[in-house]
Amino acid sequence: MVRHSDLVVRISDQMRCGMDRDEKWAVIGEQRRVFADLLAGLDDQQWQRPSLCTEWRIKDVAAHVVLTPQSPGVVRILAEALRARGDLQAVNRDMAIAHADRAPAELVAELRTLADSRRKPAITTLTMPKAMRKADHVRSVL
Repeated sequence: MVRHSDLVVRISDQMRCGMDRDEKWAVIGEQRRVFADLLAGLDDQQWQRPSLCTEWRIKDVAAHVVLTPQSPGVVRILAEALRARGDLQAVNRDMAIAHADRAPAELVAELRTLADSRRKPAITTLTMPKAMRKADHVRSVL
């Protein structure tokens, strides 16, 4: 089990070491569980703190990570991109903020439930989920 203090080796470093697909998904699942454990220990004020991502609270980042294996699909992403005038960063942020309306305990439970999901956003690669890098942004400000 990876502990919070053991996260000196970043996920991207782990995933560049010639791992096969199953090993990569195992790392992603473990990192999601570690992140859920970290989030479960936060108080209400910490959930509202800004992350390293401009315009994102810790709660928004958590919601974004939760949404990663629940991609709305290409059609909705493209529709949202049109609404946001092509700004995919705004699309991600707006979807995360909307999902962050849930209670913190619900976000943590959802992340734990989805930890081993192999679903990924419609527009991404397996190599290093961006949402997991965002989890590092949360760790950095706590």
